[in-house]
Amino acid sequence: MQGADIFVMGVNIAHAGMDQRKAHVIARDVASKMRVSPLLDAAGERIKPVCVHHPLLLGLKKPTIWPPPEADLTDFWASMKMSKSDRNSALFVHDSTDDIRAKVRKAFCPPDSATFNPMLDWVRKLVFARDGEFRIARTPEHGGDLRFSAPEEVDEAFLSGKLHAADLKNGVAEWLVDALEPARKVFEQPEQRALLEELERLA
Repeated sequence: MQGADIFVMGVNIAHAGMDQRKAHVIARDVASKMRVSPLLDAAGERIKPVCVHHPLLLGLKKPTIWPPPEADLTDFWASMKMSKSDRNSALFVHDSTDDIRAKVRKAFCPPDSATFNPMLDWVRKLVFARDGEFRIARTPEHGGDLRFSAPEEVDEAFLSGKLHAADLKNGVAEWLVDALEPARKVFEQPEQRALLEELERLA
């Protein structure tokens, strides 16, 4: 179905997580043979879709197996990915600021792992993918504000105990609140809100 969607919807550029590569390879392999809903260029010739793959974000929930198994870490990593079908595992671009803060506050954040820690994963793949630094606001009583210029600095501070999980989560939550503000404004518009509510009823 993931491959068929590309042709039925006429998608020339397919975006997906790294776990969808196999489906996209199949779609590209059959593109020149499609008789129904082929992708066509301006001259009417069959073309292959361009497939762009993005790193998977870890979900917010603790995995069913912990600690990670010594073998088969690829499957374990995939099992931890964020899933839109589990609302407690995922963050949505239309989530309210209260929802964002509440979900991040409850997020799984193991003190002894940087690799399988959703908060450090998000700092690495979201914060530093867009910004050159990560700032965490703290009161003077709690040591004052923190500033990191690389994800490795955040990992080191967290694993050494210099950065508390609550401070890390607060920093991630406030970054997300700010980063997702444009999307929230779009979904606050009546037409978009109605569309979203309809989709949620159908889910």
